[in-house]
Amino acid sequence: MSGGTPAPERVEQGRTTIAARALRRVSETLVASAGHVPAGSVSVHLEDDRGALRADVVLPLDREHGARTLAERGEDVREAVIGGMDRLAGRRLSRVDVRFTAPKEKERRTVR
Repeated sequence: MSGGTPAPERVEQGRTTIAARALRRVSETLVASAGHVPAGSVSVHLEDDRGALRADVVLPLDREHGARTLAERGEDVREAVIGGMDRLAGRRLSRVDVRFTAPKEKERRTVR
């Protein structure tokens, strides 16, 4: 055949797997960003919920963004996790429970 369209390239079949630890780290990063807190201060526990994921989120209350209610801040975190996990990891979350803890006090150092 001359002048015809080239044959399509062969696509290798396979699958992509995302480890549970990677999913947790992605969700923790999303929570920290939405909650305006350091990533190391948040905790996310993911569980299977009939094919979707359920997330239990714990993060310290950020004093710097105090103009919004706790309910509004919780909704921000919830939306960030649901949207981000769908967009970045292709995972659907059925439920996200958000719990705020008291902010951690900064250690005071005294000079002697």
